[in-house]
Amino acid sequence: MRLGNVNIRTGPSTSYEIITTVTNKDKLIRLKKGINNGESWDKVELENGVIGYIFQKYVDEVEQLPDIEDDFVESDEEININFGNNIIVEGREISGINYNENTVKHIKDSISTDLEIEIVNDKNQILKEDDKVGTNSKILVKRNDEILRKYSIIIYGDSNGDGKINSIDLLVLQRHILEIQKLDEIYQKACNIRKNGGKPTSVDLLLIQRHILGLQQIEQGVQLFNIEENNVEASNTNLETLAIENVLLYPVFDNNITNYDAEVSKDVEKLNILAIPENENAKTEIIGNNNLKEGKNLIKVIITAQDGITKKEININVYKRNSKEEDNYLEKQRQNKQKLENTYETQKVVAQNTQSNRIDKQESKEKRNTLIIICIFIIFIITGIIIGIKISKTNRKALRFAVI
Repeated sequence: MRLGNVNIRTGPSTSYEIITTVTNKDKLIRLKKGINNGESWDKVELENGVIGYIFQKYVDEVEQLPDIEDDFVESDEEININFGNNIIVEGREISGINYNENTVKHIKDSISTDLEIEIVNDKNQILKEDDKVGTNSKILVKRNDEILRKYSIIIYGDSNGDGKINSIDLLVLQRHILEIQKLDEIYQKACNIRKNGGKPTSVDLLLIQRHILGLQQIEQGVQLFNIEENNVEASNTNLETLAIENVLLYPVFDNNITNYDAEVSKDVEKLNILAIPENENAKTEIIGNNNLKEGKNLIKVIITAQDGITKKEININVYKRNSKEEDNYLEKQRQNKQKLENTYETQKVVAQNTQSNRIDKQESKEKRNTLIIICIFIIFIITGIIIGIKISKTNRKALRFAVI
C-alpha cells in the first residue's frame, strides 16, 4: 500500500459502496486486474477473506501474480439499452425480476436494445431460452462478440444461484449465519429479504421459509416491509431473554410481565443479568445493579427500541438477605438437605426390604412349584403301580379259568 488509508469498494468505481479501508501494513491478494472507464482497478482479497476492489495505483506488488483475464472491463461508449418497468438497475446490479418469470426468454423480452444480449449463469455457462436465471447470473450486452456491459442479477431468496427458492437456500443461509461457510457479497444481498442494506439474519431465514411454505411471497422489486410494518419492528421493545445467573426469577420470564421478584445471598454485591432484545438494533440499560444493600433493592431493565423513542421498563425486586436471615436460610437448607438424605435412606431401606421380600416370595414360589411337581410325579408313580397290580390280578384270574 502506498497511502495510509485506502478504500476497498464493492465495485471498480468510486460510485460503488465502501466495504472497508486498508493501510500500508495490510497485505492484499490480487484476484484480477482491469480497466473501468479508463481507470485501472484491482479485484483483491484481504487477509480476513473480504473481497473487493481497490484503485490500482495505490497498490505495490510484493509478489507478481499472473494476470487473469479481467471480467469487469467496460467500454467507455454510451449504449442504448432499456429494461422493463419492474426491473431495478443499481450500478451494474439488476433486481426486481418476477420470480415466476425468471427464464432467459422472459428477461430478454423485457430488454429493449439494438445490441446482442447473452445471459450466463454464476459459472459463466451460457443459458438457453428456457433456463432459469439465478443470483449472480450475468446479462452480457455485446456487439460483434465484444462485451460492452455486464449486469449481475439478484433474485431475492436465491442464495445458491440456481434460480429457485427452496430448502437448499435455507441450508446455505443457515451455514452463513453460523459462520460455517460465508457467502459472497452478491449472495448476501440476495439473502437480505428485507432489503435494508444490512447483513442477512435469522429474520431473513424465516422469511425464506415462509415463502417456501406459501405463507408470504418474497417481493423481488420492492421493499418487503411497508412503512407500518417497519414502524412495528422499529418500535419493538420485547426481550428475547431475561435471566440472572444462579438466581431464580419469579414468575418465569414472559414479555407480558414487567415485575419480577428474586432473592439473593448476603454476600452478593451485583447480579449478572442477561437481557437480550428481540430486535438486534434495540438497546438495553440496567439501573440499580451495583452495591446491593440488605433488604429490598429495585433493579430496572430499560429497553429502548430501534426508533430511539419507544421504551419499556422491567422491574426486578431483589431481596438481599441479612446475616441472621442468611443463617436461618442456610440452616433451613441444611435441614432440607438432612430431610432429603433421611428420606433417601428410608426409601433405600424400603426398596431393599421390598427387593428382599420379592426374592423371598420368588424363592417360596419356586419351592412350592417344585413340591407340586414332586407330588404330581409321586401320584403318577402310585397310579401306575395300582394300575399294574390290577392288570396282574386280572391276568391271574384269566389264567385260572383257562386251567379249569
